[in-house]
Amino acid sequence: MSRAHRQPWHAFFANHGLTVVVAALVGVWIALYAASDDRTHAGAFFGNCIGDWLGVLAIVVVTKYFRETHTPESRPASPGVGGPLWQVVRAHSLTIVLVVTWMFWIALDAHASPTSRSGQVYANITSEWGQLVGLVVLTKYFRERGSKDA
Repeated sequence: MSRAHRQPWHAFFANHGLTVVVAALVGVWIALYAASDDRTHAGAFFGNCIGDWLGVLAIVVVTKYFRETHTPESRPASPGVGGPLWQVVRAHSLTIVLVVTWMFWIALDAHASPTSRSGQVYANITSEWGQLVGLVVLTKYFRERGSKDA
């Protein structure tokens, strides 16, 4: 079947399938965590999975819309309009978005009890976001031999 004759949901899934599947996995981890006892290994595991898979979802989504100069995971910058400040913001929008959302998770984590269910999950998400920011920044300056963009 040609692309022009596909059902609308086929076209949507072809363009956003990874986002949909990863978001569904986040939903599964949240449901499993909600149904579990967070004081057990399984409950702690499900809470950690929420943070990890939410980070995967974030990278899938933000790298579609934002960029970071000199990083292999970012799409190339398109010629833009605006002054010098706007160009800097566009060139580093991936880091800016990740840092701003990281501050949101830090604030939630700071106001939650570390022993509460939400506090444990916020701590996992905050840690994951720190790793995402670090990975984006580090890939601007360092490469690995044998990797795609080395």
